[in-house]
Amino acid sequence: MTLAPNIMHPMKAAEVFVQSGMFPDAKSVATCATKLIVGRGLGLNDYDSMAGLHIIKGKVVLASNTMASAIKASGKYDYRSTSTDDACSITFYAVDGTSREEIGTTTFTLEDARNAGLRGDNWRKYPKAMLFARCISAGYREHCPDALGAAPVYVQEHGESEIPEPKRVENEARSLPAPVPPTPAAEWVKRKVETVEEVEMDERLYLKLWGVQGDEEFTLAVDNESLFDTVRECVGINCEYQIQKTAKSPRVLDVRHINNEGDDDAN
Repeated sequence: MTLAPNIMHPMKAAEVFVQSGMFPDAKSVATCATKLIVGRGLGLNDYDSMAGLHIIKGKVVLASNTMASAIKASGKYDYRSTSTDDACSITFYAVDGTSREEIGTTTFTLEDARNAGLRGDNWRKYPKAMLFARCISAGYREHCPDALGAAPVYVQEHGESEIPEPKRVENEARSLPAPVPPTPAAEWVKRKVETVEEVEMDERLYLKLWGVQGDEEFTLAVDNESLFDTVRECVGINCEYQIQKTAKSPRVLDVRHINNEGDDDAN
């Protein structure tokens, strides 16, 4: 992760990443350059910053594998982990040349996850990965907080972030219920989805779809888990999606295969 001596200016590098189209979430040069600048400050190379670093509500969030790699690459610390489906324990070491000194062990269990209110579907699907993500982050903050610089760093794994959502303050005064807006109409359209990302938000799992129609990028959201398998089968081929336009990403209500798949042009 050591930076190259003749490194490209972050704005210029950001233009390359945005124009490459390799990272669908890199929508603007400014956002991309910000990630690169922060990542360089943490000692990450530009690819690791784009692939594993996010800035959420002004806080640095790393993918757990990126954080683990950065700790080992710091030259000051190392760790060894032991994981099962029920618990993860990580022992951290201070490194001085060829010698290592144990400085502490951090453990995170499924019981800890339940006590913290972490009950999302990813904890059932990927228990080892989720336990390791929480454990490496807690151990970093406790045993080697200077491994990636002075700024606090949080961890993100499988769409789950440690950054807490702000609590809403309810108005205790009684008021008339807000009028219910009309339900937007839905229509069937043909789309070729290129990537599918599994995201968890507010303890609810949904799929984020991305593709290109003509010269325009599009995103769709699927929150009906009964459609997940069909949606994944449609990646890379033309399928018909029943889409309901919302204030955020258009919502997929249904999806079906197209009998004549020889037509590669989306409507």
